Order: sequence, then structure tokens, then C-alpha cells
Amino acid sequence: MEDQALYHLRFATSFLGVSIPRGARILDFGCGKGMSVAALCALGYDAFGVDIAHHWNTFDAVPSDVRERLHVVNAEEYCLPFPDHHFDFCFSDQVFEHIANYERTFLEIARVLKRGAISVHRFPGPNRVMEGHVGLPIPWLCHSRIYLTLWALAGKRTKGQMNFNWREAVDHNLFLMKHNNYPTKACLRSVADASGVRIEFYEKEEFGFRNGGRFGPILDFADRLGLRDMVLSIAAPLLSRYMVLSAATPRVLK
Repeated sequence: MEDQALYHLRFATSFLGVSIPRGARILDFGCGKGMSVAALCALGYDAFGVDIAHHWNTFDAVPSDVRERLHVVNAEEYCLPFPDHHFDFCFSDQVFEHIANYERTFLEIARVLKRGAISVHRFPGPNRVMEGHVGLPIPWLCHSRIYLTLWALAGKRTKGQMNFNWREAVDHNLFLMKHNNYPTKACLRSVADASGVRIEFYEKEEFGFRNGGRFGPILDFADRLGLRDMVLSIAAPLLSRYMVLSAATPRVLK
């Protein structure tokens, strides 16, 4: 399986036409175990990562020289420990649904990007069929205790909840959902406008770029019928969002 960092690089360079040569400085926003940073460094990129926890301290697979490139940020403020105009490219994967402060996040990412650079972010939206963290349909309903209770009473459990009674399952899912947000595109655009940054969404284009994954045969069939564009338009909003952020005139927080 292709590393997510390399995939986002490929999309940015091949589809968006952005130049990110070897040696470019790249930020993994939400780097988790740091494996993507390690992969990028091995290919000659000057990569760094940030996350809200010391994931990498317990993983020997991350070399010590890579571990030094990984930094913890405050979960509320997202103050990035880098100077202005520092990075040629930034990316995140399955991170933006966990953001607590979108305004600060937009401002900080825009601040550390070089002029003309972009960041790309793939994350689930409210139109997804399933909420991936609690394993239930219709993500925007999964913040409701009543909704979660009905599923728990029906016997629905995640893999880690097999020994939970229905009350424990509900409480655990509510805890998980405290850290999962599904803002609308209109909400994100409003925050971006207020922050002085520019965002655009490329779900349809990104879905087609990866040829639909397991939906590839459907796209091939649609191609033969001349319906590829229609199928992409229908399917893409139900899948992950793909957001591209660039700095317009970022507002400075006082």
C-alpha cells in the first residue's frame, strides 16, 4: 500500500501541478507514529511532523534521527513550533475531523507555508455513510445519546466493545464522539474567509485520481457508458473530503 504522504505528494504534483522537488520541506500535520515522516526523509525530503501526543516515544520502528523531527502541539491552540514561511508543502490524513479549533489551525498552517505553497487534507465529512470511530451510519447523528442508545440496545458494538453492556457502549461512544467533528463545507469556508485563507474542495477529482479504490471497476464500467463524470459527482460527496488550503492574506491573531 502506498504511504499516505507519497500519495498526497503525487496528487499535488500530478493533478494540482505543484512543484515539490526532493529536498523540499514538508509538514505532516497529525503525524501519528511518524512513519510518513520517516518515509519522506528516506526519499530525500526535509520532513517534519506534529501531533497532540508523543505517539513516537513508544515505537522503536521510528529511527531516533526521525523522532527528533516530531513535535507535540497543544490540542487547543495548535501553535506550530516553526517560523513563518517555512514549508513547501503540508498534508494531513484523517486528522481534520478531530480539530477543536479550526480558525487557529487554518491560521497556523497558512503562517508556516511558504508563499505560493499549499497544504492538502483528506478527512471524513458529515455525508459519509458510516462514522468510522463508532462504526455506525450517519456521522452527524452519532453525537446524539438517543441515537447511540438505540444502536447499543440493538446489540451494536465495535471490536473493542464486545464485553460492554449497552450503557458502557453508549458512554464509550459519546466519549469518542467528543473528539470527532463534522463541520459543513459552508462552515469551513466561513472560518477560512474570516481567517484570510483560501480553501477549495476536490473530492470528485481525488476520487477519480485514485481510480475509486475498490470502486475502480464501477468507474471503468461508467467510463464505457460515458457516465464517469456523473458517477464521480454522485459518489464523491459520500466519501472522504479532500481540502486544499493556501494562504491568501492570513489574518494575524492578536
